[in-house]
Amino acid sequence: MKRTFLAAVMAAASMGVYADAYAYPYLIFTDTNGGQVSLSVTDLVITVSGGQLIATNSTGTQTFTLSQLASMQFSASADGTVGIGSMADGQGTPAQGFELYDLSGRRVMRSAQAAGAQLQSMQKGVYVVRTADGRTSKITVK
Repeated sequence: MKRTFLAAVMAAASMGVYADAYAYPYLIFTDTNGGQVSLSVTDLVITVSGGQLIATNSTGTQTFTLSQLASMQFSASADGTVGIGSMADGQGTPAQGFELYDLSGRRVMRSAQAAGAQLQSMQKGVYVVRTADGRTSKITVK
């Protein structure tokens, strides 16, 4: 497992990786104990050396032991929460409301307003969003 993770990190470090800094301005590092560190991706440089991942940006440097690093993910927010920014049809007409269902079909949330609905209190998992006009989408809460 550690070798696979190390190989993946080294492969990613050896090729150019691009993330839209406007859509995903943070990289969230999660350790094996569940602790999280958020870094701005602006001017972020990641290097791997001696079993350590070193992440440096304009605000400083963070060092992570690879064997203790569980995941890295880009995020739209510094705390890693997910919000429904907008749901619109192909013509850009925003959804007026939505219902959120877990995979067992149980409704877990209902809102009259789709834009800006916060999902930080949601349990991790996959959900189905059904808008007021009947469109459906699948989302993942991490």
